[in-house]
Amino acid sequence: MNSIKRVVMVVVLGSASALIGCGSSNEESTGGTPGGGGSGGDGGGATVQLAVQVIAFEPGLDMNVPFEGAEVCLADTDNCDTSDAEGNIELEVPARSELELLVNAADFSPVLTPIATADEDLADLLAPIISEATLTLLAGALGTPYPPVGTGYLAVSAVVAPIADVANGIAGITMTPTEEAAVYYLDENEFPTYDISATTEPSGVGGLVEVAPGTWEIELGGTASNCVIVEGWPGSTATSARFPIREGYFTQGFVTCDPVP
Repeated sequence: MNSIKRVVMVVVLGSASALIGCGSSNEESTGGTPGGGGSGGDGGGATVQLAVQVIAFEPGLDMNVPFEGAEVCLADTDNCDTSDAEGNIELEVPARSELELLVNAADFSPVLTPIATADEDLADLLAPIISEATLTLLAGALGTPYPPVGTGYLAVSAVVAPIADVANGIAGITMTPTEEAAVYYLDENEFPTYDISATTEPSGVGGLVEVAPGTWEIELGGTASNCVIVEGWPGSTATSARFPIREGYFTQGFVTCDPVP
């Protein structure tokens, strides 16, 4: 179990969707709002191209192993593509919208990647999938069932840019949902636990288990500073981000923040 590495390795090398000036605001807003396939934006019919590479992530293996044969769909549509031998797919998606990408492959957990589009194409986006065997171990460590029944999981990585660095997680960041939920963090051995109250190096990961379907808002505090939402949607405050949850899915979020002095 101690060999289990980061459960979240979602990497977007394109433009970030929003800036969070992480400070000490304690303003709350409603989380857990029932959601569907993401919010349509004000694109007015405009579209952008989305280029994604699906990778298989397992502890002890190269995180960038291309995965062939995964189905990637824009949620609640038939806009889908299947990853090729290099793991690549391309989709035309609405501009200026909050979207959910659903990634499915046999023997891997269904993954939800939240994306906020602007007016520019997004390229070099990596979508990792995690084996059911790995998630069974992780869930067992937290005393929660896998696969989840009527609920989903959320994991958010807070790292120093560039987020391709596998050991650049930030310690001391708190992730507080605006609705009651079980919060876990990965410890220094990258093992999930409820017994610590903030992120640690090297992963910078925190998250929620047994999360009701809907849209959940997370306040970033502690050492969080000048954070950028890379995988997720803008929150209702300057220090928050929103993440959609679907039954049976593992939602993966990513933010980059200033390093701690």
